[in-house]
Amino acid sequence: MSKIAVFDIDGTVYREGMSFIVAEELLTGPEFAEEAKTLAEARHIYKARGSTEAYWVYNKTILEVFKKVLRHTTPAQLNEVITNLLKHKSDYCYAYTTQLIKQFKAEGRTLVAISGSIADIVEPFAKSVGFDYVVASRLEVKDGAFTGERTSETKQGKDKILRDLASEHGLSLEDSIGVGDTHRDIPMLTVTEHPIAFNPNTALYEEAERRGWKIVLERKNMFYELEKVNGSYILTKARPIFDDNHQEHLR
Repeated sequence: MSKIAVFDIDGTVYREGMSFIVAEELLTGPEFAEEAKTLAEARHIYKARGSTEAYWVYNKTILEVFKKVLRHTTPAQLNEVITNLLKHKSDYCYAYTTQLIKQFKAEGRTLVAISGSIADIVEPFAKSVGFDYVVASRLEVKDGAFTGERTSETKQGKDKILRDLASEHGLSLEDSIGVGDTHRDIPMLTVTEHPIAFNPNTALYEEAERRGWKIVLERKNMFYELEKVNGSYILTKARPIFDDNHQEHLR
């Protein structure tokens, strides 16, 4: 049975929320000026770290805006924006997880992506970087138009999704690896034998600390790997993303 490596996508492989980028592209028309203003204000508060909940307010705002805009977007228009994203911005990825994907692919692992974002966006991206199976939320379409609702939701219950997928396709969870960045990935990570909390938010960090999971940070041009030893996290490895011989004085 093939061994599994399972990843979240937004904020874990891709540096931003892919749905966020698509929503912002759809807001460029004058008919969505008010929604664009609302989103810009939420983004400013988030970028300024205006409150402890700033990111989740931004997250909620953009999802509400996206839902509204979808009702005025045809599947063809959405596909055009997604195609443009994949053409021009598909490489906006974290180096650490991108390298892991290549490593695991070379080792013969089955790569699984489980994302709370919509499949229309995530699936073509994940397939393009080497994932074998992709599970993401599906948009509802009635009479050839988006309703703004979803026919399936995958941000919750990632543990069951992973177990069901492994059972359906005859995959082994033994020696499995999981990588995620927020508390929504905790159920998925608990199913794997080697969970990695990558650039974790507070809730995931606290859970990782409680369980002794490996923590990895990617900052500027460096990776930092933290392991729990004798009850405390210590830095076990720090290395540059690229072997550039420290030629920063030339930049």
